[in-house]
Amino acid sequence: MYNRSKSPQVRYSLESLTKSFFYFMQTQKMDEISITQICEKAGLTRRTFYRNCENRQDLILYAWAEDEFRADEKALTESILFLAPVQQKAWDGIPEKTLNGA
Repeated sequence: MYNRSKSPQVRYSLESLTKSFFYFMQTQKMDEISITQICEKAGLTRRTFYRNCENRQDLILYAWAEDEFRADEKALTESILFLAPVQQKAWDGIPEKTLNGA
């Protein structure tokens, strides 16, 4: 699960990482996007990534949970639908109410 702290530094890190991740989701499948790519685009270190997230799926959960990303819910949904069927295994442990924004 991602870091739920409301500190400005944590929020900045998670927002930057999430925006970077969805940037790459426009042209690549999720399993092709490396943590290093996400971090370099966001201008943050891998250490910062792992202090705030366990994996890439945490960035998706963060995007759903935060209000500033809800305005772009259509783009977020399209990004999620872009995932290849083999990536379904990554979603198996996520409660459905979390994915539905509840």
